[in-house]
Amino acid sequence: MGRHRLVKWGERIIDIDILYYNHQIVDYQNLKIPHPLLQERNFALVPLVEIAPDFVHPIFLLSNAELLAQSTDSLEVEKLG
Repeated sequence: MGRHRLVKWGERIIDIDILYYNHQIVDYQNLKIPHPLLQERNFALVPLVEIAPDFVHPIFLLSNAELLAQSTDSLEVEKLG
């Protein structure tokens, strides 16, 4: 879709973040799996812990639950009804 942003972290047409793909590690210029900032984002970790708390990050060798417990992200995530 030709992702062109004028402002860093600004609006864009589409944004798909691939958090994991099984236990594979992919490191291309335009594609990195697991997502390189996953461990720093509670908004991604909290739902991951709900569905896969014991899944182990293939680089850090820590479970999603452990990554969340060690997260320094101060963002509080709450589940909506």
